Amino acid sequence: MPYTPIERPGNLSCEDDRLVDVIDEFLKDVRTMLRLPLELDGKESNAAITRGCAFACAMTLLNLTDSVGKKFYLPRHKRTDTEKKSNLAGMPKSKMVLIDYYPWGDEPDNDAYQRLSEACAADILIDGLRNPLTHKFGFNQVGKMILAKSGEPPHEHLGLSDDRLSKIETDEGWPFDDKPTLVKEGSDKTYKLTLKCFYWGVRIMIKRVLKDYANHGRKTSQAPQSETPEHRTGTSIAPYGPSREST
Repeated sequence: MPYTPIERPGNLSCEDDRLVDVIDEFLKDVRTMLRLPLELDGKESNAAITRGCAFACAMTLLNLTDSVGKKFYLPRHKRTDTEKKSNLAGMPKSKMVLIDYYPWGDEPDNDAYQRLSEACAADILIDGLRNPLTHKFGFNQVGKMILAKSGEPPHEHLGLSDDRLSKIETDEGWPFDDKPTLVKEGSDKTYKLTLKCFYWGVRIMIKRVLKDYANHGRKTSQAPQSETPEHRTGTSIAPYGPSREST
């Protein structure tokens, strides 16, 4: 089945609409990587694709998160005085977009898993995975990160079927029966990121960001310069470029 594009508002500018086209191209790459590893029936064994590209898949989704945050993010609600004085103050948009727009609330509330707060999950994904992969060959100070395609051992590293990916792309509600996107494993600093969940969640996040941006963000072009959000000052999407804001 073909890839399902991100649902976008009809009132985006031509420039913004083209940027969403770029986002879809990167998500198509993620979709392809989620199908790996792949055995080719009737072919020689050396023709099979044995690598799962899990790090490349995670990196693409995280870089999209960073770029979408810089270009389209608007604060979803006013921060309380306590939050303003906490570590949320000055937090980069790559984290704020995860906190405010990622569908954490749609995930299963299961006591069997050590769930993380939205802010903690954003810290681990950006500081513990995205930035080290971008700048330090994956070495980080947060802990060990396990990347799984889906499910539990021994199937967690198997690729997803085309039909399964199509269902993930079209479901509005949480389409899985297993653990949330990011959980803590055991008592040490070991975390597991389930990529099929992250793919679905990033798609939902982008859809929600675009909706708010189209309804509110484009109105700021008529506001005084001092009220214009930072991400409206001519930044452009660069999914593979290093981020000064999130380092």
